[in-house]
Amino acid sequence: MTFLRHRIDPLLETIEQQRLVVDAGLGRPAWWQGPIRREFNKSPAPEERARVAAAFDHLVRLAASGNIGIAPNLLLDLHAMCTLEGGSYRDREVKVGRFGTTAPFRHVSRLVETAFERAHDGVEPPLLAATRLNLELFLVHPFRDGNGRAVRLLVTAMLLNAGYKSTLFTAVEQHSHVDPVRYGKAFAPLRTGHPTQHEPWLFNGLDLMVQASGHAARYRSRETAMRTILQEVKVRPALHGRVMLDHDLRRQPSHPAVRHLDAMPRWTDLTSEMTLAERSAVRWQVERLLTEEADQRGRR
Repeated sequence: MTFLRHRIDPLLETIEQQRLVVDAGLGRPAWWQGPIRREFNKSPAPEERARVAAAFDHLVRLAASGNIGIAPNLLLDLHAMCTLEGGSYRDREVKVGRFGTTAPFRHVSRLVETAFERAHDGVEPPLLAATRLNLELFLVHPFRDGNGRAVRLLVTAMLLNAGYKSTLFTAVEQHSHVDPVRYGKAFAPLRTGHPTQHEPWLFNGLDLMVQASGHAARYRSRETAMRTILQEVKVRPALHGRVMLDHDLRRQPSHPAVRHLDAMPRWTDLTSEMTLAERSAVRWQVERLLTEEADQRGRR
């Protein structure tokens, strides 16, 4: 069995399971929220964030009107929208930290076309094809600056086309925040001289997406299970929220229906042994999902 089968296929299945749970309360793709990657790294970039947010929301509007055309011209448009440069490929050689690009600037256009052709060949599932396109375009490094932002927005477009709705999935720009150190180390095998070892990077990218939505999926799955129990014992839907809070917080006096939830783990127990960073991640994901759902209810 290949690395792809052993390590990556289970991640694709997990992401799909989490998507079905997390996106269930969203009727359409959610608008941009939160910072960009550079701000996670403590670099203030409000103007850049505004540009990325505008480009992201532009893609959401395109998705609402139909399938987004995934092609090199979209990458150029996104680069123009999220940077101060025009949307054109670089005209010189560049270095990216310790990771030099192996693509001479004269070959950039052809290599970009090849990467898009591979993404459209139908051999890989859409999510894996999008993740691989992210990597291949990074290795080509088609622009002098803003490559990461533009390419991650392109991946957003592919996820929107595939039906993803919550920004916990579609805001690829934010996935590295799950584990910034691990994200950086994933590029190590791709240094000049080892540019073909793609699978470890793909695994890391997909696993970060799993982690970026996993807490929200567990929260929503547990809530759905409790609501199902309360429906079966004929508790009015309007009381579900109160009963679940009584259960989770051990509030006294509690609603009589709380006894039906005794077999369900309490949220306070589930989070009590987490580290501070893990509790912060839980709060981030759950608040993001609840905000997206409330925003869509308010716009109906």
